Amino acid sequence: MVARAVGIGCNEDSVGDVVAATCRLMDGDIEGDVAEALAARHVLDMACEAGLRNLVVKSDCNKFVAQLRRGHGKTTNFGAIVNLF
Repeated sequence: MVARAVGIGCNEDSVGDVVAATCRLMDGDIEGDVAEALAARHVLDMACEAGLRNLVVKSDCNKFVAQLRRGHGKTTNFGAIVNLF
């Protein structure tokens, strides 16, 4: 399914308090799994710029989580984004 994508993410401290949050509209029609990977990448970039370390990525997108656990992506747009992690 193709849909307009909005990336939303936050960074929490060790007790679960939000220390930073972001929202990003992605232009164009983007597959859901690609949008999830781009949103996660955006949040990680923001966290690194803010000096946050020891980051944990959470997602409800099974395809994204499975790809991260495998440690490499296929030669697709989605795989190329996941390989950046």
